[in-house]
Amino acid sequence: METRTGIRSPRRRLTRLIPEPGTSRVVGTADDLNRGILTTEISPALARAITAAFVTAILALPIAQAAIELRRDGRIQAFDVFRRVPTKANLSAFEKDLSRQSHAREAVRPGLQRALAEGLGFGTATAIVGLDGWLFYRPGIDWVTGRGFLDPGRLDRRRKELEESGESSASPDPRPAIRALQEDCRKAGVHLVVVPVPDKATLEPHRLSPRYDRAAYDWPTNVDYHRFVDELRGEGIDVFDPTPDPNGFAEPDRFLRQDTHWTPDWMEEVARGLAEHLKERVPLMSVPARSWGSEPKKIRRSGDIAEMLRLAGGKGIGSDQTVTIHRVVEPGSGRPWQSRDDADVLLLGDSFTNIYTRPDLGWGRAAGLAAQLALALGRDVDVIARNGSGSTETRRELARRPAPLAGKAVVVWEFAARELMLGNWAAVPMPEPGIRRGAGAATQAATGTAAVRAVGPIVVEATVVAGSHVPEPFAVPYKDCLTYTKLRVDRVIEGDYRDAEILAVFWGMRNNVRLAAADYPAGKRLRLELVPLSKAGEDLSSARSADDLDDFDHVPYFVRKEDAR
Repeated sequence: METRTGIRSPRRRLTRLIPEPGTSRVVGTADDLNRGILTTEISPALARAITAAFVTAILALPIAQAAIELRRDGRIQAFDVFRRVPTKANLSAFEKDLSRQSHAREAVRPGLQRALAEGLGFGTATAIVGLDGWLFYRPGIDWVTGRGFLDPGRLDRRRKELEESGESSASPDPRPAIRALQEDCRKAGVHLVVVPVPDKATLEPHRLSPRYDRAAYDWPTNVDYHRFVDELRGEGIDVFDPTPDPNGFAEPDRFLRQDTHWTPDWMEEVARGLAEHLKERVPLMSVPARSWGSEPKKIRRSGDIAEMLRLAGGKGIGSDQTVTIHRVVEPGSGRPWQSRDDADVLLLGDSFTNIYTRPDLGWGRAAGLAAQLALALGRDVDVIARNGSGSTETRRELARRPAPLAGKAVVVWEFAARELMLGNWAAVPMPEPGIRRGAGAATQAATGTAAVRAVGPIVVEATVVAGSHVPEPFAVPYKDCLTYTKLRVDRVIEGDYRDAEILAVFWGMRNNVRLAAADYPAGKRLRLELVPLSKAGEDLSSARSADDLDDFDHVPYFVRKEDAR
């Protein structure tokens, strides 16, 4: 049967089939009826009303969005399209900005997501709902179920993905970076220990699916992982793999229920095992240099994956989890453990190191991996740890030190095992002995002297040369991100700075809100008030950072204040 919808024509003889009051009815001619054709008659008034309602529905959201933006910011974001050169990159960035700032979406999504997660078990692209309120990070599941991370085809595809996303020095294969650091440590007489922390999907697979038979299978992991470990060990690289024996399924949970990180109990167990591992291989480590105490403290919260779900009420699924951490303190004074630059043990790490130590992660302080390692070894520990940056950023930060490995006996390099598949393992050259990082290599070459170290705040006018790639909000388990930007110095207004370029560190994302500095284009002029990053405050030392400039010749400065010129 065919149907037709239209406005009544006065020239056609219409036969009324279904009489209805009002302005709409179904009509048809005898010939149409024989052929199974019906025509719906709509009066002009009703047609106009339907059209007006449709247009109103289309316009209501952008008008409401514009009104909210005018009230909050004094500007309408949609007009930004006329303020940018219409290039492919600018149009793509404009579309992403509109999507991020949609107030209607933010009003509807949290409640809808909670209903989907609790009622139907649906998560998001990055947060997966498991059994009994357990949550999993999608990249960890991909680590377990995906192709081998050393597969040549996958490495080629990943290299292209890194290049297309704006990463410089795209290096998906982790082996060259590990070998390079091993060689740097060997030259400096330092023992390197590589510590890949297994993923939640590896050690809690039975929380993800009821079909996983704990009695029949080994711990699931990437198909190339064991080959990778054997290859490194065959080259003389010390790998401490904390993956427990497969018969440990009956033991307590090793990961937090709605977080990407390990429980404090298992973290402390790994720290003690790592300490014993070091004592066996580095005789100096068996001689305690100082003593520490510990004190218990209960912490209650949901977790970073629950935050990624963006549920209504800001809580996870079900009740929050309560754990007991053990804060490491100095005996007598009770002062909490702190990292020391002059310690002979250096720990390079990511959020698995920072959890239970950095307050911004919400699980307490002075109780994390470094503190527990210091307690088990009876020594001070020097820490460089960046959330989500275990593959390269910690080595970049180490390379910017004047003498990175001086005075060290051990370097422990901890990173999440999934980073072997996801990270950009760029080469990071360590400085030659006697070279001090500072104003820049060009300055050193021109003057024949070591560059001036950063000593105090400065104010400059500068032009953006290049920036780093900042992740999208809620795409990673960390709500804050620093971004490194290289600028040409046009004028020094206050302070002492003697180079043509400066490496500035901006906040690119705060509390899962992308900030303007994340997308500064080359050529943008700024007036900046800066201070050396090392003097900018403790809260910056663990934040995730986006730094793919490969600039190790400048001391990074943190931007305290910025104004567009």
